[in-house]
Amino acid sequence: MEILLDTELFSLDIIKKVIYRNSGKYNINLKKDKSIVILKLTSVDGNEIVNEEEISNDLNRDLVDQSLRENLNQETRELKSLIIAQAFSNTNLLDNE
Repeated sequence: MEILLDTELFSLDIIKKVIYRNSGKYNINLKKDKSIVILKLTSVDGNEIVNEEEISNDLNRDLVDQSLRENLNQETRELKSLIIAQAFSNTNLLDNE
C-alpha cells in the first residue's frame, strides 16, 4: 500500500512523527521526491493489508493531529518559557511594583 503526501500540507518532521507513532502496526518506508513524500506500508506481522481506506483515514487523522499539536506548541512556546522562568525564579517576573 502506498500513500502520497504533499510537504506543502505536512512537514517532513510531522510525517516522521506519524510514522514513528504507527511503527508498531506497520513497516513504513519513506521516499521523498521534490515536495511529495511516498509512504509504502507493509504489515509488521507479514499479513496482507486488507482495509487500505481505514488505514489511510487513520494516518490522515494522525497527520492532522500531529500538525495541530505542532501549531499549538509554537503558539504557546513563549508562555511556556515564561511559566518555567517564573517557577525557577526567586522574584516575581510578572510583578511591576
